[in-house]
Amino acid sequence: MKSLNKLEISSITYFLMRSCFMGISLNYILKYAKQDSYLSMIVGSILGLLPVVVYLYIIKDKKEQSLKEYLQTKAGKIIGTLVWIFMFFFTLIFTCYVFHEFTHFIQIEYLSKTPRIFILFAFLLPLLYLVKKGIKVIGEVSTILFYFSILLLLITCSSLIFQVDFENLLPIFEHTNQVWDTSFIYVGFNVLPLFFLTNLPFEKNTHYGKMITGIYFLNMIILTITTFLTVTILGIHLASTYIYPEFHLLKQVSVIGLLGHLESILAFQGIFDSYIMLAIALYFLSTFTEYKHIVELSFVIFLITYLFSNSILNAQFMIYGIYLVYLILPCFVIIIGFIKRLFHKKKLPQR
Repeated sequence: MKSLNKLEISSITYFLMRSCFMGISLNYILKYAKQDSYLSMIVGSILGLLPVVVYLYIIKDKKEQSLKEYLQTKAGKIIGTLVWIFMFFFTLIFTCYVFHEFTHFIQIEYLSKTPRIFILFAFLLPLLYLVKKGIKVIGEVSTILFYFSILLLLITCSSLIFQVDFENLLPIFEHTNQVWDTSFIYVGFNVLPLFFLTNLPFEKNTHYGKMITGIYFLNMIILTITTFLTVTILGIHLASTYIYPEFHLLKQVSVIGLLGHLESILAFQGIFDSYIMLAIALYFLSTFTEYKHIVELSFVIFLITYLFSNSILNAQFMIYGIYLVYLILPCFVIIIGFIKRLFHKKKLPQR
């Protein structure tokens, strides 16, 4: 299996953190933390360092093992297999949730008159094609989209920075209790998806810790600035009303004061985020079947997204599941592995 280099891992890390921001985590943060939403991003980024450390430990500790082999080695074959199966089924539901939110955005803002089934089908086909090409191609596509995303981001920020109205931040520190609560929403949706990195093939004898941490803090700055601009330009009452406040924020962008109405182009940042996330998630699912039955998995995702989008695919269920599957279970496996190692050392005959 081909390995991913530092640049490819960096770009994937970048998109994984951003994938659930538009239309998901930001909406809830704005709804509860109001004008103090930008503080939620800062507090959440500090709390998010813990799972990042856990994931970096797994990446370093598993060496050349697959995630499934690592879980079985640390927790035993039975418990490790059960954890792996649980991760698979939740990831399947989580992938459907992200796919639902992604296609809902496309339908609302771009293709309002197009039947939903056609939108799902149209976007699933290129996703399936990309994943079937292998993880190396996903990494290369992610790298290319990373440069485009940064370019669009610079255009956006350079235009919006002059429209900031600091009065929209008043009164400050009015929702400090909600800041703490919503910071956990940020960690759940924007940090814990980095768990997928633990199942990617890394190059041998290459250290990724500093690079992943650097991208983590880069995203912290970008997402905090995005939240800050949303609140200060739109105002909290307007921002919390929109389904996709980031998209409406982009309507304020103009280039050199001449070109306006660029939101449809600039919003491709969010499309890139979701698409790479979905590709990595589908790749994760394909490892469960040893890279077989990718077409069948895609069909299952299509059916669940289309048939159950209004029942099981909700944010409250997802946030609890994300913490359980992508943080608590990995920590549980690491603790079991540590205990096994401790007992193994005690059993060794002393000289």
